[in-house]
Amino acid sequence: GEGTSFLGPRLAMADARYEREVVDDAYFAALDQAVTQAERIPDAEFAALERALQAAESQAAKRAKSLHAPQQSAQHIHPEDHSRIRDCYNRNPQPSTSFSQQPGDGNATVWNRPDHRHNQVRTVSVSLRIIGNGERLGLFFVNGFSDALDFVLRQKEGCTWDNENKVWSFSVSRHDHVVDFLKNGVTQVRCQVEPVHPFPLRLIRHSLQTRRTDEEACEIFQNIPEHLQRKLMEFQTEGVRYVIKLNGRGLIGDEMGLGKTVQALALVEAFKEARPVLIVTPSSLKIQWAEAIHEWLRVTEDKVSVVNTGKDKACLDNRFVIISYDFIPKMQQLLKEKNFQMIICDEAHYIKNHKAKRSRESLPLLQQAKHVVLLTGTPALARPIELLQQLKAIHPKVVKSMKEYGDRYCTGGGSWYGQQFPGQQYRGASNLKELHQVVTSTTMVRRLKKDVLSQLPPKRRQQIFLPITGAEQKQLKAMHSKLQEISEALSDGNAESIFSGDVQKKQKINELYLKSGEIKSKAICDYINVLLEAEQKFLIFGHHKCVLDAIESQVREKKAKFIRIDGSTPSNERSGLVQKFQENDVYRVAVLSIKAAGVGLTLTAASLVVMAELDWTPGNLIQAEDRAHRIGQASSVNVHYLLMKGSIDDVIWPALQRKLENVGTLLDGKQDRLSLEGNTNKKKKGGKGRSSGERSTQQEIPSQKTQTQKTMDSYFKAS
Repeated sequence: GEGTSFLGPRLAMADARYEREVVDDAYFAALDQAVTQAERIPDAEFAALERALQAAESQAAKRAKSLHAPQQSAQHIHPEDHSRIRDCYNRNPQPSTSFSQQPGDGNATVWNRPDHRHNQVRTVSVSLRIIGNGERLGLFFVNGFSDALDFVLRQKEGCTWDNENKVWSFSVSRHDHVVDFLKNGVTQVRCQVEPVHPFPLRLIRHSLQTRRTDEEACEIFQNIPEHLQRKLMEFQTEGVRYVIKLNGRGLIGDEMGLGKTVQALALVEAFKEARPVLIVTPSSLKIQWAEAIHEWLRVTEDKVSVVNTGKDKACLDNRFVIISYDFIPKMQQLLKEKNFQMIICDEAHYIKNHKAKRSRESLPLLQQAKHVVLLTGTPALARPIELLQQLKAIHPKVVKSMKEYGDRYCTGGGSWYGQQFPGQQYRGASNLKELHQVVTSTTMVRRLKKDVLSQLPPKRRQQIFLPITGAEQKQLKAMHSKLQEISEALSDGNAESIFSGDVQKKQKINELYLKSGEIKSKAICDYINVLLEAEQKFLIFGHHKCVLDAIESQVREKKAKFIRIDGSTPSNERSGLVQKFQENDVYRVAVLSIKAAGVGLTLTAASLVVMAELDWTPGNLIQAEDRAHRIGQASSVNVHYLLMKGSIDDVIWPALQRKLENVGTLLDGKQDRLSLEGNTNKKKKGGKGRSSGERSTQQEIPSQKTQTQKTMDSYFKAS
C-alpha cells in the first residue's frame, strides 16, 4: 500500500540478489523473519512489515558484525533456500505501488505484478456463534478482517449488522444456508467456516419451534388468580412469563431467597389444566410445600397429600402430591402409572449425579410429564456434567447423548485425565460461555440478589416447619400433657404462678424446652444438609449445647468448613474466628449460641440466618439476626425460623409476637413484629402488600389473640 516506498527498494534489491543466486546471510535472515512476522498481520497494517524489517535488519547487522567477517557473508544460495525465500514471498503477497520503477526485473517477483490482487484469492477463516437471546448467529472473523467478504455480506439478504457484538448476524434457522453460501457462494475470498456445534444448534432450533408466542404467553399468564399476581414482584413475574413461553418446561435458577417457590406455584395456576401435580422435594421441605400450597393457591388440605412412607399408595390419588427424592425409587412404577401432568422438582441439583439411583429413577417421570419446572439456587454451570441430567429432564427429545455433550462442554481435564481416571473424563469444563448462552436461551432464568436488590426488603423472616418422624411423634405426644398443663394455666391467667416463685415449675418448662431441642435436632440436621447441598453460606443459632453439638457433628460429617462460638469460646479467640468466616469463602457455616454470639459480632459475609431454636426473649432473636443484618451487608438478609409443631415452639412463638409489639410501641411509637413473608391476613392501608414468597408459608398470627396468648403476653409485660 501507500507509504511503503522505503520498503520497496529493499524488496526489489533482495529480488535482484535472488536472481543472481547470491545473498547476504544476515540480510536473508532478517528478510525471512520480517516476512514470517508479516504473515500474522492483516493487509490494513502492512506498514508494520516495514517496522519489522527495520528491526530485523538492525539485529542482523549486529549479528554479522559480531562474526568479524561481514564482507565474506555473501555466497551462492543453497537450493533449499531458493524454495524457502520464494515460499516466504508467496505466503505473504502484498499490494504493489511503484515497485516497477525500482531496480531489478519487474517480472521476477510477485511483489510488483500489476494483476497480483486479482490473481490471488485470500483465505479467510470465520466462525459462526450464537449471539443475543439465542435466536441469531454472529459471523466472527478468526484470522483478520476481509473487506471483500464484508462487501459481500452487506448485499446478502437476511444479513444484518449487530451493533452490540460488532458482527454480521443471521437467523438461526438460516444456519445451513449461510454455511453453504460462505463455502461455495463467495468468489472473492476462500472461506474456511466453523459452523455452530450440532448440540447447541439442535437445542436452540427445538426451543424456537416449541416455545409460545408472546400473545399466547400473556393469555396463559392471565389464568393466575389476581391475588397471586399481586404478590409477585416484577422479576418474579418476568420469571413466570419466561417459563410459560418455554411451554412450562424450564429451570428457575434464582439465588436462594428470591422466591422460586411462589413462581413455581404461579406456574401451576397458569397451566391450570395440568393436573394432577407432583412436587418432588428433599424430605425436610415436604411440610413447607404443603403449607405453601394452602396459602398461595388457597387449596384445602384434603386436596394435598404428603407421602411419608413407601406404602402410602392412597396418597397418590390427589390433585397435589408431595414426595421426597428418597421415595422415588420405591414408588417409581406407581408414579409413572399416575401420569402426572405437571412435576415440580425443588432443589433440582439433587438429581445432578447421573449415577445416583434417585436421579435415574426420577428422569423417566420428568420426561413423561407435560410440564416440568426445576428449581435450584445453584445451577452447575461451572461443572457442566452436573447440568446434563436436568437438561435431559427438560428436553428429552433433544438431549440424549452424554458423549456429544461431554466432548463439547466437559473436557477441561484433557485426554490425559480420562486415561488416568477411567470414567472421569467428563469432570472438566470447556466452552462455558457457549453453554451459558445456550442454557439461558432455551432452558433457564436466573437472577442474583444483587440484580434485583432494589425490589427486595432489607430483611425477611420465614417460618420453616420441620417434618416429624414416627419416633418424634411419640416423643411429642409424651410431652403433650405437660404442654397442655402450661396452656391451661396460662388461659386461667396464672402466668405469675408458673414463671415466678415456683422453682419446680420453672424446671418443668426448662425440661420441655430442652426436650424440644433434642427432638428437633435430627430434622434441623436434615435442613442443614439442604443448605450445604445448595452451597449456601449461613449462620445458624441454637440455645442448648446438645443442639449446637448435633449441628457441629452434621457439618463435620459433610466435610464443610465452619466456625463455632458459644459460651465456652475464649474471648481472645472470637475475633480470629470471625475474621476466618468473613474473609474466607471456604468457611461456609457459623455455629453460634443465641446468647453468647448474639451481640458484638459482625458476620456480614453471609446473608442467610437460621434460627434452629427460639428464645424466650424476642430481643435476643433480633440481636442474633443483626449479626448479618448490619453495616457492611450488601445483600438482603433472609432469616429462617425452624419450628416443629407439637413442641414448645407452639407456646413460645405467639408470645414472642406480642412481646415484640409492646417493645416496639414503647421505644419508637410503632408496632413491630416477627413478621413473615407471604402473610395473607396482614392488611395495609393505601396499598397492596408485596412478597417474594420463598418458602413463606405461615400466615401471620391473627390480630384477635387467644386467651393463652394474652396470658403469655401479660407474663412478658410483668417480667
